[in-house]
Amino acid sequence: MRALFPFDADEPGDLGISQSQNRRQELYRELELFTDALDFVQAQYVDETKPKDLIYGALSGMLANLDAHSQFYCQKSTTSLRSTRKANSAASGSR
Repeated sequence: MRALFPFDADEPGDLGISQSQNRRQELYRELELFTDALDFVQAQYVDETKPKDLIYGALSGMLANLDAHSQFYCQKSTTSLRSTRKANSAASGSR
């Protein structure tokens, strides 16, 4: 693994780093964990996996974990949903 940052600040303001920069560094560390897990699954899982399917599944799980009303829609799903709504509106006579 490659280190993204040459230092590890424990407290906001350490080494002259703002809280915003600290949050960004933490985010990059967590994203590195995500990419490591993605690499591991692709290398070790018994069946072939598609990165897009794994990433979309992770996004779906992330948003579903927020609350009962949050969902991830890929572009294909969004287009299909819009078409269905448009057809339902036309059938009921509404716009």
